[in-house]
Amino acid sequence: VFFLSFSAVYAQIPETIFSEDWESGPGNWTISNGVWEVGFPSAGPGDCRVEGSAACAGTVLDDNYPGDTDSQLISAPIQLPTVSPGEQISLSFWQWFSFAGCDEGFVQISVWDQSTSTWSAWTNLDGTMVNNSPWSRRLNDLTSYAGEIVRIAFYHTARTGGICSSSSTGWYVD
Repeated sequence: VFFLSFSAVYAQIPETIFSEDWESGPGNWTISNGVWEVGFPSAGPGDCRVEGSAACAGTVLDDNYPGDTDSQLISAPIQLPTVSPGEQISLSFWQWFSFAGCDEGFVQISVWDQSTSTWSAWTNLDGTMVNNSPWSRRLNDLTSYAGEIVRIAFYHTARTGGICSSSSTGWYVD
């Protein structure tokens, strides 16, 4: 489950400003270059992380991802609230990944520029996904983007050739 939440640092219950569980398919998310899928995995972790959740997003849900691909799973635009001192905006989700040697994943953000009516270039948020990880919780601080209209992307890149000749089961988000 993918959450954007807004909360005061000392708040007990954060306010969710956007969430996605992919139970009804990709919804308003777009997929570039076709590696990402939304549904029920039979490869990788074999199932989704969140109890009661049957669907999640992943790179090829029933096999290994192909080499020489760059693919993004991109959210619809999200209006982030403004914040006061002591408040923060956080992105939180569960992830599982298994990447081959030269492959990796990034969480990215793009900001809408109202003066030019264009999206900024994608910026990688902290932390690159490489190698392997069991289901784990990921948290990114988005407070510096408060008040902006943003898109979030899960960017998967795979290379083959030379020492980069294999693939793996990929990256799953719930």
